[in-house]
Amino acid sequence: MRKDIEDWIRLHLLPGVGPIRFLNLIKHFGSPGEALKAGVRELSSVVNIDKTTAEKIVSEREKVKVEGELKQVEKLGGDIICFLDDEYPELLKNIAHPPPILYIMGDIDLNQRMVAIVGTRTPTVYGRTMTREIARGVAESGLVVVSGLARGIDTEAHKGALEGGQTVAVLGSGIANIYPAENRVIVERIVENGAVISEFPVYAKPERGHFPRRNRVISGLSLGVVVTEAPVGSGALITANHALNQGREVMALPGSVMGGKSGGTHMLIKEGAYLVEDADDVLECLGLERQGEVDREEKIPTSLDENGLKIFNLLKVDEPMHIDDIIRETGLSSSIISSALLEMELSGFIIQTGGLMYMRARH
Repeated sequence: MRKDIEDWIRLHLLPGVGPIRFLNLIKHFGSPGEALKAGVRELSSVVNIDKTTAEKIVSEREKVKVEGELKQVEKLGGDIICFLDDEYPELLKNIAHPPPILYIMGDIDLNQRMVAIVGTRTPTVYGRTMTREIARGVAESGLVVVSGLARGIDTEAHKGALEGGQTVAVLGSGIANIYPAENRVIVERIVENGAVISEFPVYAKPERGHFPRRNRVISGLSLGVVVTEAPVGSGALITANHALNQGREVMALPGSVMGGKSGGTHMLIKEGAYLVEDADDVLECLGLERQGEVDREEKIPTSLDENGLKIFNLLKVDEPMHIDDIIRETGLSSSIISSALLEMELSGFIIQTGGLMYMRARH
């Protein structure tokens, strides 16, 4: 971390100082430390800092406690990247109102080529399956998949990426407050094969207003955004809009016209988004080539015991099977089956398509 990291954190935690004012202060004074020394009159001369805000900065700056913030980041094995650091991603630095600070868990170069994959929190089996397949193919090609760790499409994007390479999860909460809670297990895998990042203080709750801000970071890190399944009004379309404003490519996967789950993606395509059907289409849109041939031989999870292999061999690609049917067909107990299914899902061998339905992952 920077030697003056406490000044960065202190300014970051001050009430009323968001990304815009923070960076205006840095531009005016040269560093957070100099900004924190300034009086009301000097602060009031900064763009977008009125007298009331300046007075609040002066009165609150000594009250802000940064030690706990830094200790928690250290406890989590994390790091903090500041706007002026070499590690700060260049693409993100050049958007309107970039976050001045990024909290990060994981060890990854954020200046790698990245592609965002986003969509609805309540996807269909088709949406889950195609998202995972596209994410895996994109990751296998050497790109990092970025998404928002939300339920549904985001989670499938992360899972698919982990099957083929690396992924970055951008949070709408602090890194010590993983949301949704059920994704804590996958977060552990993401930290090992990518990164979890947030612009929000370490203990920040997943407040409603945080997610549009998170979405601009998702698109800001990326060369382009793929929306795989989203109805009209989906938050994923906010990410697509950010991408357009940031000069990024916007891509969309067509889906069924029934039910409305793909209404948003179809709207994007009508408005000029690049239609994609697989990872190769994503690469084509970005003007990139797949890095080498990918081995598509079926993977057999040899680490599984006899019961686990019995379950795996029962499942098929593109034919989801309910857990009750698996119990009936195998004659195994629900505890054995649940444990084996979880192990295979975390290893990327199977996909849970929703409603306790499982099928083999496509490899």
